[in-house]
Amino acid sequence: MLFSVRNSAIGYCQGMNFIVNFILEQGFSPEESFWLLSHLLEDLLPMDYFISMGTLMADQIILKHMIALYLPDLNKFFLKIHLDIGIVSIRWFLCLFTSSLLPNQIKTVIWDDLLLQGVPALFKTVLVVLKMLRSKILKARDFGILSPSIPSRRYPHHRKQPGLHH
Repeated sequence: MLFSVRNSAIGYCQGMNFIVNFILEQGFSPEESFWLLSHLLEDLLPMDYFISMGTLMADQIILKHMIALYLPDLNKFFLKIHLDIGIVSIRWFLCLFTSSLLPNQIKTVIWDDLLLQGVPALFKTVLVVLKMLRSKILKARDFGILSPSIPSRRYPHHRKQPGLHH
């Protein structure tokens, strides 16, 4: 909350609590965590990432094009099951992967990359994670493989139909 006093233009966004918690878990003091958060939000990320979220939303469109280009089989699958990957990826981007199911060791590598490259590291991370999970995603029976926060909903192609056995 102190950050919102420092930078009232950005203020507070729900994803920030995950970010600050992750920074504190890495052993940074509260003051160091504050300054790292300030650097992330004021210097590395576009200013409107947490304000109007215009750039964040544009990044989701870019990500969809990147998935279509680099992971066409997953893109086709997402279209088939009517999954807008933005439902999952927007949280990854907004929380900078701190709220993901990835192990902490991997999150720290992502953050090293983020601190060096900025937002492009997030795109690269999503593509790598999707590529690593490709076979599981294609075999999954609900969206939980990508995010536990998405209510369980069977994919349409997994519905039992008369005469068909899965």
